Amino acid sequence: MRINKSRLICNQRGNAAGDDLNRIFDQNVDPVGSLRRFLDGRSFSLAVCLHEDFDGRGIYIYDLNRSGEQHSARALITACGSPHMPIDPRERIDGRKASGGVIVRRRIDLRRIPGLPEAVFLYHAGHAERSLTFETPSEYDLFERVEVHGRFLDLVLDRGNRDAGRIR
Repeated sequence: MRINKSRLICNQRGNAAGDDLNRIFDQNVDPVGSLRRFLDGRSFSLAVCLHEDFDGRGIYIYDLNRSGEQHSARALITACGSPHMPIDPRERIDGRKASGGVIVRRRIDLRRIPGLPEAVFLYHAGHAERSLTFETPSEYDLFERVEVHGRFLDLVLDRGNRDAGRIR
């Protein structure tokens, strides 16, 4: 579900009113409110969020999962990397420890983050057992970013089909 399609053309994360849509999932304002209402009573084994990072130096995955398991996220990021879109080499991304383009978190103290991001909302509200946010660097070519996002989704779906609908 795309909730900010009108701003994609403008290369802006916020809506027309200037709200950062990935930091207001604690509020019941549209278009975030519409998504929250849609999710009421629903839960999934996996949520996948496709994002871009304006200071990203390559692709990376932010993995929220209760087990702290890293293997499948590492396999996904490795399969998505290419000479045209490398894996982000930073050891810290958004203040979090990263290793080979993977950030894994089991818990998040909601009081310590600015606003409530989509992936964290899905995970903490119980809508997803696991939440993967796949990030591409927004300064790279749009068509390459779309292609890499598509490759990521294909890999997730393929793995989910192999694992009878569950990413492990």
